Amino acid sequence: MLTLYGAPPAAFSVTVNDSQDLSCVCSWPLPDERLQGAWNNQTDTIEGAASGIALAAVELYCGLYAIARVETRGGADYYIGPRARDLGPHVSLREQIRLEVSGTTQQGEAPLTERFRQKREQPKRASKATPSMAAVVGFPHWRILVGGPE
Repeated sequence: MLTLYGAPPAAFSVTVNDSQDLSCVCSWPLPDERLQGAWNNQTDTIEGAASGIALAAVELYCGLYAIARVETRGGADYYIGPRARDLGPHVSLREQIRLEVSGTTQQGEAPLTERFRQKREQPKRASKATPSMAAVVGFPHWRILVGGPE
């Protein structure tokens, strides 16, 4: 599915907290026929790809790592924080940052920034007590927006 926008590697423009314009190159193996069949759902493919790319960007530019998935209807997708080995054996998810991730294939900067605005608000509605971040990956223009923690 994502090969419709070009074959890997892809150079992404990354904006962190509205101020840093960075770049990174992402590469992935081209899927064979069996794998294409397994991911023959555009929504799941975009969601999975956006999660992987967003987590890599948050790790690379924010120094935060995926700790666990957030429970269904938890207002975010992942708990992120320092590397798990730095946290010790008893990780309190309540002390981690919640990351909301989204991917879009809509053309243009306006839909990307609007989706980012929405995703920055989503975790706050679920819990104001836990800090949150958002990351949105735009595939047609290879752009990643990251914001937070708030």
